[in-house]
Amino acid sequence: MFLLHHGPEVPSDRGVFLQRVLSTYELTLVIAALLLFGIDRLDLYGHPLVAIKRTVLVACPACFAATVVDNLGG
Repeated sequence: MFLLHHGPEVPSDRGVFLQRVLSTYELTLVIAALLLFGIDRLDLYGHPLVAIKRTVLVACPACFAATVVDNLGG
């Protein structure tokens, strides 16, 4: 989607680019948390640190894959 709006070059305003990347990662974190909650692997009350680590561990490759797929669309 990013390439559809800005073309193959990165916009000169790095703030827009950074905001786009951070919002993608935040959305991926929310979806990963919902997925882990759905399969009963997000134990926020019993082990909150483990739950956060699991969420980040699932979200990192998912966000990377989304970025790669976004770049392939051009």
